[in-house]
Amino acid sequence: MKFTNLHTIGLILFLSSFFNFSYAQTAEDYYEQGKLEIDNKNYDKAIENFEKALEIKSDYVLANNYIGYTYRVKKEYEKAKDIFTKSIEMDSENSYAYYMRGYTYFKNLKNRTQAKKDFLKALEIKPNYAKPAEYMGDILYDEGKLEEATKYYDIAIEANPDDSYLYYSRALSIYSEDGLYAALSDIETVIELGGEDWYLSQAYTFRGLYYLQQLGNVGLIDAMSDFQKAIELDSKNAYAYNNMGTAYIRMGDLSLAIEYIEKAIELNPNEPIFQENLDKLD
Repeated sequence: MKFTNLHTIGLILFLSSFFNFSYAQTAEDYYEQGKLEIDNKNYDKAIENFEKALEIKSDYVLANNYIGYTYRVKKEYEKAKDIFTKSIEMDSENSYAYYMRGYTYFKNLKNRTQAKKDFLKALEIKPNYAKPAEYMGDILYDEGKLEEATKYYDIAIEANPDDSYLYYSRALSIYSEDGLYAALSDIETVIELGGEDWYLSQAYTFRGLYYLQQLGNVGLIDAMSDFQKAIELDSKNAYAYNNMGTAYIRMGDLSLAIEYIEKAIELNPNEPIFQENLDKLD
């Protein structure tokens, strides 16, 4: 009887050990659970799971990257930056960590010098990396280095040819350097691909302006159609209202011209050309 009891206890202990061993979580289990917690917006739990993954597998760079990403979501940008630095220390060829640290410097910590260094390093590792190329273009555009900006937008578009916002960004750069006609192809592509209302509205405004300026009265109806579409997409697009007013001047309808230009001034009272256009109607 005593033997039977001992045998039974031993069997239970063995099965219990086997059960626990069979269900021991791996680093990959914690990593996947962390991603699920992000999907469920349980960000602190997500970080806990990624940290547990790193306790098991100390060189698990993907888990560390996700900790940095999660701190960004939590708007703890200094922590995010430090975590991405750790990822770079873990893997000096980690293009994603360079990109995300650069993005954090650029968008949140307002350090464009360091952001440029990180974006360039990400592109050195991965030359066709669309996002750091896009943000390099944005920085150079803001610095007035339009030719260089356009080259980086070229890289981004080659890597991601279906992203209409990239064409919009390149159109702005080309327009600022070479004029509206040179940018027209990219503007047409933005309209063809579609996108968010605000920049799609800008694309229609640009194309309408081209019709108005380059085609004269022949393009007047098409121009007005584009300005109307721009206003429908973004009711705060002051330039579309101003340009529509200018089109009505061409048509000889001064009352509607005044109405649209006054709306433009209401939306953007700091744009002097709107007031100049209105003064011409007095």
